[in-house]
Amino acid sequence: MKHALFLLFILLGVAQLSHAQVNPLVAKAAELCAEKKFDEALAQIDEGFKSTDLNSDANAWYVKGFILKELYKQKEANQRQSNFRFRSVAALKKAREFDSNLEFAANIDAALQFIAFTYFNDALLRSAEMDSESENEPIDLFKKFEELYKGSETELKDLKLEFNSKMAEGHYRNWIKNTEDNHHYALCLEYYSKVLALDNRNCTANLNLAIVNYNQGVYMIRKIGAQTDMMDLISIQDESVKKFKAAIPYAQQAFASCAPSATNYKVLMFVNRALGREEEYLRLKKESEKKFKSN
Repeated sequence: MKHALFLLFILLGVAQLSHAQVNPLVAKAAELCAEKKFDEALAQIDEGFKSTDLNSDANAWYVKGFILKELYKQKEANQRQSNFRFRSVAALKKAREFDSNLEFAANIDAALQFIAFTYFNDALLRSAEMDSESENEPIDLFKKFEELYKGSETELKDLKLEFNSKMAEGHYRNWIKNTEDNHHYALCLEYYSKVLALDNRNCTANLNLAIVNYNQGVYMIRKIGAQTDMMDLISIQDESVKKFKAAIPYAQQAFASCAPSATNYKVLMFVNRALGREEEYLRLKKESEKKFKSN
């Protein structure tokens, strides 16, 4: 429905400016848009740019940007490197540059906002698919979103929280495929830390940082075998304890700040047990069983 309104504004704008010598090819392109003939509309507006001096015409650039946006939606919505989307942004920026009287500002900003959120959605989708070779692609997509976004700071903060959380999850998935490689482990911690920098009481980030550090300590211990050298054994044990100690403040924060859950109890219980705090483990276990006995 919103896009239909944008189109209406274009057509009204052309009609209202008819006494200001609006280029007929631009007007025709807008009419073709109304008929959803976007390929023809693009050919029409491109012909206008070839045959007349429209380079400083805000309306012409806006109509072109709108057409390209609609072609992106129609033909390349699943292509993260969409040429239509890229060209639409370029045209709409040109429209903004030459719209000195702000006649088209609301429509230009609305179109750019729509495109911004397509980059945001692609960034989230790419974070779920990324591997070591493509881990920068979601970052690049999110940067494009930030460049175009014109909403409130409060909303932007929430969107950053969501993106950083998804990136942390993506790196965690890659890490557990090969726990010997700490590259994704370190980035998982980094992105959850970015979440906490924005919201230090974030339940998911605190709980998952506890789990990630605890799991790293467990994976270290699992490397110990009958053939492990005594000095290596001591070193591994020391490093695993450091991970358990790193986990405990996050587990405690999640337990204190978040709604009570069996998961929160379980994480705090097992981190305490890993640190040799058996009495605290048993206390939490008993409390958990009483509180969640129906589960």
